[in-house]
Amino acid sequence: MAENSLRVHPKGYARIDSLGKTYAPEGKTVRALDGFSLEIEGGSFAAVVGKSGCGKTTLLKCVAGLEQPDRGKVIFRGGKIGIMFQDPRLFPWLTVKGNLALALPGKEKKSPLLDETLALVGLEGWGGAWPRQLSGGMAQRASLARCLCRKPDLLLLDEPLSALDSFTRTHLRKELEKIWRRLGLTVVLVTHDIEEAVYLGDRVILMDRGKVNREFNVPLRRPRDFRDGSFQKICAAIDSAAGNLP
Repeated sequence: MAENSLRVHPKGYARIDSLGKTYAPEGKTVRALDGFSLEIEGGSFAAVVGKSGCGKTTLLKCVAGLEQPDRGKVIFRGGKIGIMFQDPRLFPWLTVKGNLALALPGKEKKSPLLDETLALVGLEGWGGAWPRQLSGGMAQRASLARCLCRKPDLLLLDEPLSALDSFTRTHLRKELEKIWRRLGLTVVLVTHDIEEAVYLGDRVILMDRGKVNREFNVPLRRPRDFRDGSFQKICAAIDSAAGNLP
């Protein structure tokens, strides 16, 4: 594989400014986002943690343009945004490579980029497989490859590893970190898992009721060790702060 063929320059700067988003299911008002603000440096890895229903998924959808906020704005300095969900969302009637090709313009659908991206996520030789033939971890790799082949400057991850077994999840965390560092991506991950957030993030944002509650820097060398005392100290601080939320 050509070393720089998948290189993404770390533009990807984004500023989320006072986002508000309200839903009204069955007449009940729900403030999914309530003045959420965050600045994301190009090439950084930000992890957002919080309880279910605090607005994490809505946040990513608004940044990606899949939802329109009621107020506030997102300023993005970069070319493309990719988003990956907990469910791989692969089309079962298409091969793995066929699913990737959907993300590309017509002239690029048969380019070497597809094979290069599959190799990058550890699926070399699986382009002709059907989604039903993939394990859960392989399906998530294919979903990640579909995002990466578009060469995004900003990659949004909505709990992409939460449905996987512990062994697969641990392995894919390491692979995800390597891919982030190699491509110079800007990444925003939302997760329930504090250890996952500290392992991957440059900083961890604790979200509560649609807004930022606290931010925690993670000044640890990579790759990180779950057993390291400093690692566990940061996890404990975030867990304590989360436990004090109403």
